[in-house]
Parts: sequence; structure tokens; C-alpha cells
Amino acid sequence: MSDTLDVGYVFTCIKRLELRVGVAAALYGMLLILFFVTLRAVVTQYHARSNIGILLLMLFLTFVIPTIIFALTMRNISTQLRPENSLSAFNGCDVDVDPMYLRILFVIQMFILDTYTVYRTWLIHARANKIIIAPAVLSFALFVPSPSESFRSSTTSCCPSHSSSTFFVPP
Repeated sequence: MSDTLDVGYVFTCIKRLELRVGVAAALYGMLLILFFVTLRAVVTQYHARSNIGILLLMLFLTFVIPTIIFALTMRNISTQLRPENSLSAFNGCDVDVDPMYLRILFVIQMFILDTYTVYRTWLIHARANKIIIAPAVLSFALFVPSPSESFRSSTTSCCPSHSSSTFFVPP
């Protein structure tokens, strides 16, 4: 970055960070409510069944992993803008927007959820293998990197301060 810093850029950066915090907190709030509603439903409806253990395990996994992702996202956002006495210490808000550890946790979460969904579909449809072929193929297709993703990562990795913004911030 240059020696003189545009104050408008700093305010735009702060708006982006506030937007990321708001979206992450809202989604986590919905997840928290959904977790407690689902936990109550599972415990009251399936308490006598033998498969309650796997249902509770999947419920807790689908809650714990996003909780970790939320905490790491908040930490990532909070470290992007450090209040200082001068604007010269400002390092920008495009630095490490989507770190690798968050991507890995997200992929693990998607794999667990998709696998469980395919498994439940297989059970609901009387263990018919033909019914889960399409969902299984589509689920595993999500984990194949696209050529555009490798192109995007190679073009923006050289200079993160000049990479494109991932969020639209209205003026």
C-alpha cells in the first residue's frame, strides 16, 4: 500500500467487515435456534428408538463444526482491522478473506451433511440403491475443484491487496 491512505477506502473496508460480521452472526443465530428445535424434536420423538445415537451424533456434529467455523470467522474478521493511532498501520481488509482452515472445515461439514442426507434418502426409499445414485454423484461433484477456481486462485494469490472484493457494499 502507499504511504498516503485514502480514508474512504478505510470506511469501505469497515463496512465490508461489518457486513461479514452481520451475515455470519445472523446465520449462526438461525443455526442455534434450529439446533435447539431439532434437538427437542429428536429427543421427544425418537427417544425409544435404537438409532437415536446416530441421530444425536449427526445433530451435534452439524452444530459443533459450524460453531467452530463461526468462532474462527469472527477471529479472522477481528484480526483484519486493528485500531491504531494512525492510518499508516492499516493493512487493508482484503488480506486472507477466506483462509484455508475455514475452507477445510467447510468441506468437512459439507461432506458429513451430504453423506448423511444420502444415507437418510437410502433408508427412506427402502434401501434402493438406484434412488441414491443421482444425489451421491452430485454430492461428490461438489468436491471436485473447477478450472475457474484454480484460475481465480492463481491470479489473485500474487497480490492480495489488489484482489477483487467478495462483497458488494453499496455507497
